[in-house]
Amino acid sequence: MQNISINFRVPQGWHELGDKQLRYVYQLLASDFSADEIKTLCLLQWSDT
Repeated sequence: MQNISINFRVPQGWHELGDKQLRYVYQLLASDFSADEIKTLCLLQWSDT
């Protein structure tokens, strides 16, 4: 069996997000997604997966 390691860098606060990332989060918030959905979508968007 082969081990796979995945490392994600997760922002620790709003101050670590760039303008483009903040706009993306605000669009998701305005679209009425749940907090868990927003976290998942951001992780997928910013990790290039």
